[in-house]
Amino acid sequence: MFTKLSIYDLHNSEFIQYIYYLLEVLKAKKPEQLKVKEIYDTISSKYQLMSSIFKPERGSDITPQIEEADKRRDTAINGIISLLDAYVYHYIPEKRDAALCLLNEISNHGRGISRFNYQSETSTIESIVTRWKGSSECVSALEKLMITDWVEEMDSANKDFRKYYFERMQEDAENPEIRLKEVRKEVTELYRFLINQLEIFATINSNEVYYDTIRSINELNERYNQLILARQSSGGADEVQDANDLSAEINEN
Repeated sequence: MFTKLSIYDLHNSEFIQYIYYLLEVLKAKKPEQLKVKEIYDTISSKYQLMSSIFKPERGSDITPQIEEADKRRDTAINGIISLLDAYVYHYIPEKRDAALCLLNEISNHGRGISRFNYQSETSTIESIVTRWKGSSECVSALEKLMITDWVEEMDSANKDFRKYYFERMQEDAENPEIRLKEVRKEVTELYRFLINQLEIFATINSNEVYYDTIRSINELNERYNQLILARQSSGGADEVQDANDLSAEINEN
């Protein structure tokens, strides 16, 4: 009886807009008369909540800082390994031994540390720095090769990365998009319940208001299905314009 809506394909902005028009249809037909006043009020309340927390998706302001710190530590660890590889061939035996001592600690983790995922690279660098700074032999080796400043740079960049990464985790936990997703799921379930109730009442009642309501909702569903198809066929380039055109067309009717 109802035209099926591809509700999961609606973007958040479209979904909120659709719920607004759905509520307008029900309001015009009088929820009390349709015997769906309670569910209408619940959806209306959820709609207000969605509207208040909705924000256009945006990238984190912390992301560039994370990327910069990651680039710094990658450069430092790769530079240190390159220096140690060169010192292995040094003409002074003590410097060769110092390089081999430090490389031995790195070899336990492999050579491609800069290609590890974020968490693995962070913990690996922390382990290397802790070992080097905690061993008198390694401290002596660093001093002989005069690369202590390289290690400090790597350690500083890694600590910055860890700090920024944690800040973004906190930011993500408070992201309105996550909360909106939860509310949208609730509204979708309420929507399905509403449609089911209207179908039942239309079956057991001869009141023309139910058929008028179903026709209005079907027209709305068809328009939004067309919007989804148009966006998918155009790769999403005309999404905003299509949504605006649809909104204007509905308001005119």
